[in-house]
Amino acid sequence: SPKDDPFNPWPGKCDSGKGKDAFTSGFEGPWTPNPTAWDNGYFVNLLKYEWEVHKGPGGKHQWRVANASQSPVAPGPQGDTQRIMALTSDISLIKDPTGKYPEIVRQFAASQADFDFAFAHAWYKLTTRDMGPVTRCIGKDVPPPQPFQYP
Repeated sequence: SPKDDPFNPWPGKCDSGKGKDAFTSGFEGPWTPNPTAWDNGYFVNLLKYEWEVHKGPGGKHQWRVANASQSPVAPGPQGDTQRIMALTSDISLIKDPTGKYPEIVRQFAASQADFDFAFAHAWYKLTTRDMGPVTRCIGKDVPPPQPFQYP
């Protein structure tokens, strides 16, 4: 417990707790071949491949590229490789019956710049919402006031 050992409060029973010993939610795998790079590969992959549901290594239903020989691979946790994956929430973006989300996926897959622009604005709103008037934001890098800031 934290009281007994404040430097290792929740030691667990999973050996090192790292790599092969890590305990996760049960959804396992990378979404892109280069999971530590910033790019629009997630959207490209959603459109480029046919996906099938399967039970992943963590015992949970997730999605994989239907033709294993076409599946991109990413670095694995033990120095090996692993196929890319998706969750049902990801697949729902391309299967949306209204057509709204597939349109956004296609836009972001076709244009890294459009994805970057939308993400930058969403991130700015997420991190500055409820910060009060824009006059509280200081520094040379502050963008112009946004409607949600009630300038």
